[in-house]
Amino acid sequence: MDILFSCIGKTDPVKHYHDGAVLHILRNYPQISKVVLFMSKEIMDYHKKFDYYNIAFEDFMQKTERQLDIEYIDSGLEQVDDYDEFFDQFNKILKGLLHENPDSHIYLNISSGTPAMKATLLILAVENVNKKVTLIQVTDPKYVKEIKENGKFDILDQLTNNIDNTENSHRCKNPSMLMFFKNKIKNQLISLLNNYNYEGALTIYKENYDDKNVKLLIEHLRKRLLLEKDNERNVEKLNEYFNINCYPINNRRIEEIIEYFLLLQTMVNKKQVTEFLLRLNPFIKEIEILYLKEKHNLKIDNYIKKVNHRDDLDLDEFKRDYPEIYGYLDNKFNGINSNNISIQLLTYVIEFFEKENMNKLFVTLNEINSRYRNSAAHELFSVTDEEIMNNPNIKTHSRKLLKDIWELLRGLYGNHFPDNIINLYDHLNNVIIEHL
Repeated sequence: MDILFSCIGKTDPVKHYHDGAVLHILRNYPQISKVVLFMSKEIMDYHKKFDYYNIAFEDFMQKTERQLDIEYIDSGLEQVDDYDEFFDQFNKILKGLLHENPDSHIYLNISSGTPAMKATLLILAVENVNKKVTLIQVTDPKYVKEIKENGKFDILDQLTNNIDNTENSHRCKNPSMLMFFKNKIKNQLISLLNNYNYEGALTIYKENYDDKNVKLLIEHLRKRLLLEKDNERNVEKLNEYFNINCYPINNRRIEEIIEYFLLLQTMVNKKQVTEFLLRLNPFIKEIEILYLKEKHNLKIDNYIKKVNHRDDLDLDEFKRDYPEIYGYLDNKFNGINSNNISIQLLTYVIEFFEKENMNKLFVTLNEINSRYRNSAAHELFSVTDEEIMNNPNIKTHSRKLLKDIWELLRGLYGNHFPDNIINLYDHLNNVIIEHL
C-alpha cells in the first residue's frame, strides 16, 4: 500500500476540464492506494459545503476500477502562510506514516496548497531524501481556449468532460534537485564507511535511510571493530539477507587472531601508525606463542599463568621441562630476574630454535616494540612510517609489516580461513554501498 500525502488547493480536484494535481498523481501512480489530504479551515469548509472531493474520487475509482482509502485531516488552520505551524504538523504526520507503514512508499505532492505548504513539504522531502519518500510536482496543463465554462462551476460536467480521461497525459515529475541532496548524503556515508567510522556511519544512516538490514550490518561492523562478537540471531539474518558469511572461521582462537589482525589493518589503512604500534604489542605475543607451538612444538602457553591481569611464566616448571631453553634465556638476560612473558623473551625462545635461520619478522617486531611502544604510549608525539623506515634496525613501514604478518598467518593457519577474509571490512562496506 503506497500512500499519497497532499495538501488541497483551489485547482483540486479538477479545473478547466483537467485534473488537479492530486487527481493527476493518482492517475499516473496506480500503486497508490491510500490518500491523506491536509485541509486548512477554508478548504475544509469548502469541502463540507460542496463535497467536490468525494464526488471526484468516487468518479475516478469507478472509471479506473481502483479502490482508494481517502483520509481527510481537518487542521483548523486559518493562517495558511505560517511555515512553523505547517512544519510541525507535516513532520508529525510524515513520521507517523513512515512508522505505521514501514513497507509503504510515501509520495508528497508539492503542487497543491499555499506556497508555505509546498515549501514545507519540500524541506521535509530533503530531510527524508533517502527514505521511502518521493516528491512529485505536477505541471499545469495546456488549457484549450475554445472550451468555455458556463460561468458556474459544475463538478459533474468537469469530470465527465475531463480531457485527462482520454489524453493519457503525464504531467508528473520528480524534481531533480533532490538528487543533489541524495548524492551528498550518500557520498558522506561512503566516506565514513571507507574510513571505518561505523559510529558516524550508523548515525547518518539512521537519520536518512530506513533499511533495517543495512542498519544491522553497519551495527555489526561497529561492534566487530571493537572486537565484540555479534549474537547468532543477527549473524543469521545478515548471512541470509546479504548472502554472506560473517564468520567463516570455525576455530575460535584462530578467529580471534584474524579479527585482531583486521583491526590492525583498518588502522594502517587510516594511516594511524601510532595507534597501530600500541595495539601491536599483545598481538606480537600471541602470534609468537602460536608460532612456537606450530613450528617447534613448544606449547609455552601451558607454562603461562595469569597473575593480576598479567601473563607470567612459571619459571620453575619451565626450567624443569626445558632446561636448555631456560639456560639460553638466562644467558641472554644475564640472569632471568623477571617471569613476565615479554616479546623479548619469546623472541629469544624462537632464536634458540632457529639461530641464524631465524625468521627476520620476529626480530623486526621485537625491535619495533622495544623502540616505539613506550614512546607511543607515554610521550606526547606520534610515530610515522617515515620514522620507522629511517630506523637502520627496522627499515620497513606499517603496511609492509602487516603484509609480512599476514603471510606468516597464512603459512601457519591458511587452511583454516579463506584468503579473501583479508578484505572483509572493505567487502562488507561495498555490500552496504550497493544497498544505498
